[in-house]
Amino acid sequence: MTHPRQIIRESLVSRLAEVDSSGFYPTAAEKRVFANRTLPIFSKDLPSILVYTRNEQVAPESHQGDGFGPLERNLRLAVEIIAKDDGQDLDDTLDQIAEEIEESLVGWEVSSIQMTGPRIEETEMSLAEDGERLIGAARLTFEITYWYQRIPATEEGATPDQVFIGNSPDIGAGHESDYTQVTDES
Repeated sequence: MTHPRQIIRESLVSRLAEVDSSGFYPTAAEKRVFANRTLPIFSKDLPSILVYTRNEQVAPESHQGDGFGPLERNLRLAVEIIAKDDGQDLDDTLDQIAEEIEESLVGWEVSSIQMTGPRIEETEMSLAEDGERLIGAARLTFEITYWYQRIPATEEGATPDQVFIGNSPDIGAGHESDYTQVTDES
């Protein structure tokens, strides 16, 4: 089973890396959008966007009852832009791509997950030298609230794959050899 955080990240990457109906990418990073912050990125691959989880908090009130109900989770997701100085103002390049990201996320949702957001929380900017070139980064942090059932609910009327019978009290671990399978294993 795939965790909802991964589903959300991958959906966001798809949203930012897909060509729209006019044949254009939503950002200047084009298809260079990755759900992995440890991927080595070379100068020729810039600008690029990395999408990763910063942190997640579970709302304390979600633990009421038996603790197995749906948990309200507040995910802080980073969308990091990495760009090189191409003779234009690097801050302007980062701001332009940040604007393209924010515009792309208007109306975005993940159909398989009950969620609200994304809500922009903060933007951090930094510069680093790579030899004689400047590399800039802008990290946009978005908050997404979603609800996740830790133990999946069983489907009503689901038929088990195998049925076994045994005589009480010889049941449970250690007594598997006492059981007789009543369904075909094929």
